Amino acid sequence: MKMKKALFLVVVLYKSNWKNSSLLPILEQLLEQKSVGILIYDNSPQAQQHAFFERNEVTYLHNPQNPGLAKAYNEAVAQACGKYDRLLLLDQDTHLTLEY
Repeated sequence: MKMKKALFLVVVLYKSNWKNSSLLPILEQLLEQKSVGILIYDNSPQAQQHAFFERNEVTYLHNPQNPGLAKAYNEAVAQACGKYDRLLLLDQDTHLTLEY
């Protein structure tokens, strides 16, 4: 039986530039632990590109229709189900510390 990874995070963006996100440095550090998966769900009108999105543990999805948080959270549940022990729901305004 394959062991589950510890944590899957979803970050929902809307008209927020990822390169300026306060979450970026923290999430980069979390990825070093190799037990984290991340979904960046972007509801902005224009898609973004960033080297962070190219990492194996990160999925970037762009939805310019801006269906809201529920669609993004349901996508995160679908991606995390059976693969991760925990799911953490975040948005562009969330401020985290590594201790959290």
